[in-house]
Amino acid sequence: MRDMLEAIHTKADPADRDTLKTLEEEWLYTEACPADYATRCRARQPR
Repeated sequence: MRDMLEAIHTKADPADRDTLKTLEEEWLYTEACPADYATRCRARQPR
């Protein structure tokens, strides 16, 4: 998993790396699941 995340960060636009880090912390490094993950995913999409 760590190798995959590092590969994603390497290929990501530098401006998006902070967003990726936030998503990692919110989704991968917490035990709690969001009550409605579909709503959270839509909230992250560009407008």
